[in-house]
Amino acid sequence: MDVTIQERKFTFHSEFEITGAGPALRARKEFLSFPPRIQVKFEGGQVVTLQGRFSLVRCKYDFHFPDGREYAFHCEKVVKGVYACRSDEEIYRLYHHKKRRYSIFHNGEQIAAVERSRYAGTRGNRFAVRMNHDADVAMVTSMVLAMNASDRSDAEDAEHGTPEPASYRREERPFDTTWQPN
Repeated sequence: MDVTIQERKFTFHSEFEITGAGPALRARKEFLSFPPRIQVKFEGGQVVTLQGRFSLVRCKYDFHFPDGREYAFHCEKVVKGVYACRSDEEIYRLYHHKKRRYSIFHNGEQIAAVERSRYAGTRGNRFAVRMNHDADVAMVTSMVLAMNASDRSDAEDAEHGTPEPASYRREERPFDTTWQPN
């Protein structure tokens, strides 16, 4: 399944449109919220809330799903760009690779590959997501949005339209160019 997460360019606060997973979904960062709070609206009016927690290095989030699931999202390794999203029984990991690419794993198995657009004007980040058909769209989308909000230096590069240098990131694991969604 292919999903696109597009940040709207001309708004006072961050808003995203998520397309490709059925009807268009929307995400919105609450204006002047500290710590940050992001609401993701899915079909049927269900809302996933990404509630930020204070951290000196990177933002941390708690994901609250309407079905009662709770996850804690945080950056495990700042230099290598490894994020973890945990509940009591499962773990998701997001790995940041070179050239604005990411991969998402669920319990050790890759479920999605993400690529951020090369240039963005004033805001306007765009993420192209390829994921397995049985992957949790709400979870993958929430992880990308939380990572985008917490990765301040990359967001600043994107706002200024500057490409990421090839040697910018030390990778925890290399990006698998042969991976295909099932």
